[in-house]
Amino acid sequence: MAHKTDVLRVLILYKFGGIYNDNDVIWINPISEDLLRYPTVACLELSRVGDWPRVVSNGIVISKPKAPFLIHVLESYWYFRDDIWALNSVLMYYKILERYPDTIHIDKKLQIECGNENLYSCHPVWIEDSENKHQPYTIQDATAAHFTHLGYPSIFKSFADIKTKSGIGVELANRIMQSVRQTGKNYLLDDN
Repeated sequence: MAHKTDVLRVLILYKFGGIYNDNDVIWINPISEDLLRYPTVACLELSRVGDWPRVVSNGIVISKPKAPFLIHVLESYWYFRDDIWALNSVLMYYKILERYPDTIHIDKKLQIECGNENLYSCHPVWIEDSENKHQPYTIQDATAAHFTHLGYPSIFKSFADIKTKSGIGVELANRIMQSVRQTGKNYLLDDN
């Protein structure tokens, strides 16, 4: 099913253009008008697979119709491996980036990557080396937060946790709560 949705995503973007995001993406800032001038926009991920130097995320893809990058992605399916999940979904994206770098714009600040079933473990993908992972940043530095491998951390079980903990996830949760309050639907924030 995951491979079918990967193909469907590319076909829809190829035909209509637009913005695709996984259901575990939360938009933090509006998409820059500057990004909309490129035929295709995506972001690198922190994760690495085997000997591959990087991975291109397909969790957020911005594209114009009939974009050359998408044509290359569709053509890459001639070599399909169902037993290696990442091959056709994100690794081939990286190979296409290497071979046809002018067909895609990599926006380093498109996403903050949050994962490992820990809402407090969010990292900016633009800080690559482990020595600089604690370099200061705020969620305002990114366009979106992508919660890969997200379980159900305690922050989602109690609003009280938001008041006692800190971190990028808590900052994001506070912004979401603030937006809910602005709608006047405070009952959605009731702990009961």
